[in-house]
Amino acid sequence: MPAFAGGIMLGCHALARGEPLRIAHLFEGFGSGRFGPLVIIGLVALAASIVLGLICLAVIFATIGIAGLTALASMTDPTQISIGTLMSFGAAFGLVALVALIGTSLIAMALWFAPALVVLDGDEPIAAMRRSFRACWRNFGAMLVYGLIYIGLAIVATIPLGLGWLVVAPMFAGSCYAGWRTVFA
Repeated sequence: MPAFAGGIMLGCHALARGEPLRIAHLFEGFGSGRFGPLVIIGLVALAASIVLGLICLAVIFATIGIAGLTALASMTDPTQISIGTLMSFGAAFGLVALVALIGTSLIAMALWFAPALVVLDGDEPIAAMRRSFRACWRNFGAMLVYGLIYIGLAIVATIPLGLGWLVVAPMFAGSCYAGWRTVFA
């Protein structure tokens, strides 16, 4: 994903300089001489996602416990669950959702500008992720509004069998480049 994102950022940068957009721009992240750093960004993102998943599992086990999960899995008649049990499961899954939301947001902040910083500014991968995180943190209000708008557009784009993504995906890529240009260029 970061290699494709890097190519898209190179394509947006070419458009900003008045050059034509080519399909080859999509694949320039693979041959731009920055493929290795983009792969490192992808591996760090994968590792962070795995760690977040393990943390969420730990929160589930800490809140519900193995006995609770076993009881839930072995239940033959779901209509016989007591209201107290439902409330405890709901609170536990609410806590897991909160942990997942915060963790995903932190990972997204580190990844948001990182491909653009690698291919356009020549940053090293970890430095690019740090710069991306700091920029998102400093512009947290704007990123929060953008994220909420993005979630709304993503839902609307998915409703017509995902066809709305033909419009939302290029708009998303362009807005990511515009954000990099506003914050870093």
